[in-house]
Amino acid sequence: MSSLQSYINIPKDLLYHCFSYLNYSSQKMATQSATPKLDFKLITEYYSSSPWIKIAAITGAAAVVMGAYGAHGLKNTEKRAIYETANKYHFYHSLALLATPFVRRSNLVGSLFLGGIAIFSGTCYCNAITDNNLVVRFTPIGVSGTLFTRRSFIVETLPHELNYNDENKSKPTADAWLELINSANHSIDIASMYWTMFGKDVMQNPVPESKKGEKFIAALIDAARNRSIRLRIAVNDEKSNDNDNNEDLKLLQKYSQIRRVNFVRLIGAGVLHTKFIIVDRKDFYIGSANMDWRSLTHVKELGIIIQNNPELAEDLLKIFDIYWSMGEQNSVIPMPWPSIYDARYNVTNPYRNQINPDDDEYSIFLTSSPRQFCSSTRTNDLDAIIDIINEAEKFIYIAVMDYYPLFLYEKKSHYWPIIDDALRRAVWERNVHVRLLASHWNDTRPYMTLFLKSLQALNGGDNENTLNGSIETKLFTFPMCPFIKNPIPYSEVNHNKYMITDKVVYIGTSNWSADYFVNTAGVGIVMNVTTTNSKHSTSLYNQIQRIFLRDWNSNYAKNIG
Repeated sequence: MSSLQSYINIPKDLLYHCFSYLNYSSQKMATQSATPKLDFKLITEYYSSSPWIKIAAITGAAAVVMGAYGAHGLKNTEKRAIYETANKYHFYHSLALLATPFVRRSNLVGSLFLGGIAIFSGTCYCNAITDNNLVVRFTPIGVSGTLFTRRSFIVETLPHELNYNDENKSKPTADAWLELINSANHSIDIASMYWTMFGKDVMQNPVPESKKGEKFIAALIDAARNRSIRLRIAVNDEKSNDNDNNEDLKLLQKYSQIRRVNFVRLIGAGVLHTKFIIVDRKDFYIGSANMDWRSLTHVKELGIIIQNNPELAEDLLKIFDIYWSMGEQNSVIPMPWPSIYDARYNVTNPYRNQINPDDDEYSIFLTSSPRQFCSSTRTNDLDAIIDIINEAEKFIYIAVMDYYPLFLYEKKSHYWPIIDDALRRAVWERNVHVRLLASHWNDTRPYMTLFLKSLQALNGGDNENTLNGSIETKLFTFPMCPFIKNPIPYSEVNHNKYMITDKVVYIGTSNWSADYFVNTAGVGIVMNVTTTNSKHSTSLYNQIQRIFLRDWNSNYAKNIG
């Protein structure tokens, strides 16, 4: 008993009564001794005298009130998930407080539980109710272990020129990026083609929306300077992009490590076209958005954020580490890549799990291009795209800025029909229905329309029974630019790069022409639905499908004449 009492804080007389009762219960068949009486009055007096029982009652009641508010007062699905996580841990900590009187140093233990409620649940409540992302940085202090349950969500940049009446809009890219950066505790790793986050980088009289880029730069500087976050940036090194003289990078150089990857030197052509952010080796963004304020305001973008998933984040970090090593002076591509760069997951060994509570279950892996930058176990980006097309049984929906079965950036353009042939086979051999939404803007080459018409010609013929599959193509065109008097260069375009089939979601960073897969760095994430939760209409798969159909059926998607 004395040993037990060194860990708990129960008076000897109360402990004696408890043990006497338990001892009788275990030996009552072997003895005729009188039944000891368990003194409930003594237990009650001791238990109720502790102030932590009253505190537990108050916090428990508060958890009920907050739970009721969340159930009826929050309409945003994403924010409700954060709120419910906060409320769940609020209840757990309140229950834990009930045991506080029986432990040594009860005041210390009770204070820690109470602090967990205030810091973890409190900051989560604040973020869910007010959408204030700055408080999220303090959340990890409140708990040990998982910050939130694993979750993922689609983020978009929807320029206000596009008048969508969509109640289920995705989280804006700008807000999601700020939330990622402000939640960092020890590291931020960014792979990007170029940096143009200041309005003055682009135009003499910047529009007010360019402030979103400045906020992102300010958040990075704050993370590195004031919170001692390690910041690393891998960026393309090519004189034509003028990254060496870039004002954004000159400013960030003071607070970060920056390495430039020169693809012309390494493989003779190409650029670092990747766009991703990794935070604390557990949260990450992959998508079409460049480190450009226009990608946060006047270019239509789509990407995915996955949080609290160190397995996938660490695998993406291996791709970053390849860029980082190739950014060293006089670096040479190793043949083969050392095993430290091996992919943890690939097409034959995917990550299998939910990435959202109550969502579908997925088989997931990350892809990379070009092949020279792939370790022996990494699935190549192009191979993954072809496999997805080849395995589709009902439909294939594709949204991509450029679609050219060509090498676009060689002196003499060469025909490259690999993806084109796979789409035609899907229609002809398996009766798949294909919809391809490309973009039309100032920089669209006129012959892209010829290739799209060529695909669509498979639907032709007077005999309607010639083909059971189909290919439809459309061009997404922005409405008249509202900044015609002060035009924004290289804006007003649908920059998306994703595909969805009856089985798979693919989100990438590359346009669909030969150069992007043969000699240019890009990444993709493949999510194959393995178990469907049909009751969960907000699943990632359903969300992506709704986004595509929203765009396809909008006034901005034009049939090709």
